[in-house]
Amino acid sequence: MSLAIKEPNIFAGASDGSLQVWSSNSCTTSKKVHSKSLNAIAIKGDVILTGSSDESICILETSSLNELARIDCKSILINSVCRQI
Repeated sequence: MSLAIKEPNIFAGASDGSLQVWSSNSCTTSKKVHSKSLNAIAIKGDVILTGSSDESICILETSSLNELARIDCKSILINSVCRQI
């Protein structure tokens, strides 16, 4: 499980790929953002970045959890390795 705090909320990553928003000891929102375990969360301003075992990074708005972008890290790694061969 991964955690990040942006007052007054705590953002938690779950093993089912969901991003949960906690406030006052209760989960107020849960949104499935990855197909596998959500392993990393970073918050910068009004943006949340999540990393997952599904080999992607999701960029979301903090307030609405709307997806702004998704990065497929597997294709980036394959392209990078192939260029070096």
